[in-house]
Amino acid sequence: VIRTTDGGNSWYGSQIAGAYHLEHIHFPSQNVGYSSGPDGIYKSTNGGVTWSNITPNEFADYWGCYFIDENIGLVIGGGCNGTQRFYRTSNGGQSWTLFQGNEPNSGLTDLILYNPNGLGYAVSSGRLWQTTDGGFTWSVFASSGSNIWQEEITNAGNSFLLPYAGINCSGQGQDGGMRFTTDKGLTWNNYKTGE
Repeated sequence: VIRTTDGGNSWYGSQIAGAYHLEHIHFPSQNVGYSSGPDGIYKSTNGGVTWSNITPNEFADYWGCYFIDENIGLVIGGGCNGTQRFYRTSNGGQSWTLFQGNEPNSGLTDLILYNPNGLGYAVSSGRLWQTTDGGFTWSVFASSGSNIWQEEITNAGNSFLLPYAGINCSGQGQDGGMRFTTDKGLTWNNYKTGE
């Protein structure tokens, strides 16, 4: 993990033992932050200088994380070879609750949580998920197309932008693009980049 304290003029690195593949990083405050990927989820309480492992269990297919504040957040993953897993904590990773989805062949990647007891969205291969209880339970509410790996999620009102990669659930293959909706997933525009 590299960090800057002067707006990008200089950078400092930290190595996290055992974390060879990290995908997401999220700091809900200046000092407390979280980073996640297939090797687990890690927490920093000193602005990214050092990190501790707070991975929920032996499950090894984590991907994205999102924290609404220093304590409440989720780490998610799975789906291409089994069930989708939404791990939620309300105490900064000391303990976790698990919700499992059952959407065939759909790798869970990224999420946004707006309210600790309310609305949030997540994205998986070809699917858009919603929570209305702060991440305790989730359901698919829109299909964006074929079950191709969707890497990120951006939301503004009824609009969602979902970049995708590859030709299958796990993002393998040389193709890519973006899927965009302005009506909360009823219809989608698809832009293929070919890369």
